[in-house]
Amino acid sequence: MKIGEYQLDSKGSMGMIYNVSEWVIRYLIVNLLWFIFNIPIVFLLINLLMVKNTNEIIAICIIIFAIMPFLFFPATTGMFAVIRRWFMNERDIPIIRSFWKYYKENYVRSMTGGLIIGGMWLIFAVDYYYFTVRVSESFKYLFIFLFIFLLAFTLHFISTTVHFESKLFKSLKNSILITIGSPILSLGLGIITGLIVYVSFNYLTFIIPLFMGSLLALVSFSIFYKVYLRIESV
Repeated sequence: MKIGEYQLDSKGSMGMIYNVSEWVIRYLIVNLLWFIFNIPIVFLLINLLMVKNTNEIIAICIIIFAIMPFLFFPATTGMFAVIRRWFMNERDIPIIRSFWKYYKENYVRSMTGGLIIGGMWLIFAVDYYYFTVRVSESFKYLFIFLFIFLLAFTLHFISTTVHFESKLFKSLKNSILITIGSPILSLGLGIITGLIVYVSFNYLTFIIPLFMGSLLALVSFSIFYKVYLRIESV
């Protein structure tokens, strides 16, 4: 190999390493912002994994459902909005300023949507407890399936919120149509994101403040955008 070729290869390799490192830092920063805004919820979820008493579990779940619309949904919308701009090839945006901008702009809409979706999750949790504990444990398989699609619907709603300027109920309607209209992709989205959350809280808790949220947003918006492009091409 000639010296010139070696130097070119080295620059190419170094350039690739630099680009990868730059993107890792970007996703790390936006995840840290998301994590900071969600510290109360993360704390409650970690405690939820530790308690064994049913009454304590119910109490913690009620608190989580009560505060999620005001913390989780606005912060997650801000994170998704930043990652969406990266998908649109706007790579040099100020991350902290953009996150805060989208957090404030979409707060009321994402909070209201969070109240509606949070109510759906609460109904799901109550039904899950009733049917699996009071009726038959075999119902858990049905609820796993419902969990996956409800998770996909929630993530599609957040992606829809940051990608379209539409009214709240239209966003909810579009999210339902995307979830039902693309069942395979929605199923894959629910399974992948569910696994990421499960592994993060049970085995690799250190990635929660580092990459869990941004990784979820990356997977979620990439699948949503794939569905969106397919619909646009019809």
